[in-house]
Amino acid sequence: QSCSIIQLDKLEFDGGYRMEKQTLKKIITIFILVIAVISAITLVSIQMNKPNGTTLSEREELLRENRDCKRMNIATELQLDNYILCGIYDENKSGIAIFESSGNGYKLQRTTLREQSRVITASEYLNEEWYQLVWFHGAETETAEIVIINTDNNEVIMEQSYDVSDGNIIAFNEPDGLKNFSLDVVYYDAEGNTYEG
Repeated sequence: QSCSIIQLDKLEFDGGYRMEKQTLKKIITIFILVIAVISAITLVSIQMNKPNGTTLSEREELLRENRDCKRMNIATELQLDNYILCGIYDENKSGIAIFESSGNGYKLQRTTLREQSRVITASEYLNEEWYQLVWFHGAETETAEIVIINTDNNEVIMEQSYDVSDGNIIAFNEPDGLKNFSLDVVYYDAEGNTYEG
């Protein structure tokens, strides 16, 4: 049996070419630096191409990352301070998605989904205030009538009609200090047909 001994200060290659240990260390260092730079550029490129929610199409991309919203589209949007409220839909469901400003864009905070035929209502705490959000995407409608009743004494607290012909989301502050109330919402189309929650 023969045993090879490698000298650590010099390496021999075919053809009698000799490479000093220092030269080999420089080549390895340069190779590692090149790999690190390529990795950093790739990482930055991926981060720059990731949607940050500043456009409607980017918000749709972020929305579709959610398991329940894979085929959702955005029909309408409402800016409410540092939030964007989106009316979303697919072939079976519709809902409201809430995006919150994150400094360099918007992040999806939560969604409320219902069957397409149902009026969507949601109570949300936004900008340190409670809001009622209302939206319907199941048919072309003209107006929405909203009534808030104090359930402690059956007193009507608010009765309001909204033009919803453009399909916008309705958002309003909940009545101050009222803990027990009911929200009745009826949408009307041009022929007088009604759609309720």
